[in-house]
Amino acid sequence: MRRALRLERGAILSEFPLGTHPAPENFPIRNRIVAGMLLGAIIIEGAQYSGSLITARLAMKFGREVFGVPGNVTQAVSFAPNLLIKQGAKLVTRGACNRRAAHTDPRGADAVRTTRS
Repeated sequence: MRRALRLERGAILSEFPLGTHPAPENFPIRNRIVAGMLLGAIIIEGAQYSGSLITARLAMKFGREVFGVPGNVTQAVSFAPNLLIKQGAKLVTRGACNRRAAHTDPRGADAVRTTRS
């Protein structure tokens, strides 16, 4: 990481210099950092070329758990979770599934982060 700005309750991590414009071509790089920090990702919505799908694929590549909430096949935003489920993401059909999966980690329910585009 090039920069880490210490805040009162956290940090900002970036490979870009402070003040860099949030250009769309930088989002996949940011998603790679996010995917690397996750224990797991729950994908609720995401179109075919969405940040959710990019993050989920990176999370899988990094050996993280990926969960998908199935959606209506006629809706473009359901593409990512439905595809990921087909590719092996864990199916989420009710809230209790999320809590059980999160509790497999010793850090508890807050260990699994949600990604939404």
